[in-house]
Amino acid sequence: MYATGTVRENRMSNCPIMKKKELCKKPKGEYVSFSDRDKGIVAVGWNDNSAVYLLSNETGVAPLQQAKRYSVSAKSKTLLAQPNVVARYNKCMGGVDLLDGNISNYRINIRGKKWYVPVILWLMDVVMSNAWLVARHHGVSLDALGFRRQCALALLTKFGSLPVRPGPMRYSEKVPKPARESHNGHLIIKGQPKRRCALC
Repeated sequence: MYATGTVRENRMSNCPIMKKKELCKKPKGEYVSFSDRDKGIVAVGWNDNSAVYLLSNETGVAPLQQAKRYSVSAKSKTLLAQPNVVARYNKCMGGVDLLDGNISNYRINIRGKKWYVPVILWLMDVVMSNAWLVARHHGVSLDALGFRRQCALALLTKFGSLPVRPGPMRYSEKVPKPARESHNGHLIIKGQPKRRCALC
């Protein structure tokens, strides 16, 4: 399984790579790397606005990419040398940030006592976000909220059932009218944690 991600300097104390204080003193675009051939992991430190460290078992430094950064001294954008692992990480992280932003806009707010309820609701949010992005690629011109409403209406149309009468249902309407008026057989059993009707 291939993975690429950022790492804090104190998480790789045994790695013989330049420390953050020393790397920050270097000019922008400077990078250092160390590769462990036995485990197949590459550690890369790159000096951008600040020093950033990455670990990867997928890609390394080569081929070098170019990144545009604003130079205060030149008062214009300049090209910096950027390791390939940093470019790949920035490219793929855009999708993760977009997904998190889409989910945070219309998150399902249902609280549950079970630990797996937030996981299931998060999966539903991910599915709705991905489905909305796929629909937009196929020409659907709906925003995220409108797409969720259309999905809810489609599910209710297919699987929902119409109410017996309009308006909210009251608890008294669930019991037939003759039984409510005569009270025959509908007795409350006492001595229970919940008061229940003996007949119902």
